[in-house]
Amino acid sequence: MSLRLYKQYKYTILGDIIMFLGCHSSVVSLARTSTFITEIPEANMNKTRLCIVVFVLLLFSGAMPLFAQRMPQDNWYLAISWTQTVTDVAVDSTGTVYTTGGNQVQVFKQDGTFIRKWSLSGALSIAVGTNDEVYVSSSTSNRIYVFSTAGTPLRQWGSTGSETNQFSSPRIDVWTNDLVFVADYNNDRIQVFDSMGNFVRTWGSYGSAPGELDSPCAIAVDLDGLVYVGDYGNDRIQVFQQDGTYV
Repeated sequence: MSLRLYKQYKYTILGDIIMFLGCHSSVVSLARTSTFITEIPEANMNKTRLCIVVFVLLLFSGAMPLFAQRMPQDNWYLAISWTQTVTDVAVDSTGTVYTTGGNQVQVFKQDGTFIRKWSLSGALSIAVGTNDEVYVSSSTSNRIYVFSTAGTPLRQWGSTGSETNQFSSPRIDVWTNDLVFVADYNNDRIQVFDSMGNFVRTWGSYGSAPGELDSPCAIAVDLDGLVYVGDYGNDRIQVFQQDGTYV
């Protein structure tokens, strides 16, 4: 059974900021891409309905450009499916679509034509840098991997743990200056790196007060550099400046 929603809009939605709706076996990813595909278990449907209401309100209130990014074409697609496993999706500068899920990265043309795939255990979250390098996080190795568009490994960093440059079920986004923002799910924090994996800064701690986090499982950076974090355990979205200042 599947429910599919399609809508034309000038911008493509920025951010898997509502991945917090189903962050364990099934992840909601409203990504800065031309395609949004997710698998939602029945237990998460109430949150999903709430998310769709908020999404529609944003769309018609004029606030949506805050969550938007110009992409090569003007369509965005929302597809909710119970028959496939896609954990995240991203688009490069040519409009090529990349998805994670099922321990692999798959690549498609805009019309859905399959191009290629490569294996990566625990492939969870994906983003594309300004030079079209493909960044993928793994929930198995708790590392960040960087590939060429052809799937050639370029570099990687991270390990399992709670120290600096360590992760536990990381989700990622890459800003226009190729800073890599990592929502470190089980460590209740955000870590920031340059494109080579050098540590820049971190912020966040466990809690429910403004600026505190409980299982952040989605992150996106808008065109102005504001960082949107899906705070799963607190059922909210928080906004930060890039230095971690709560907005």
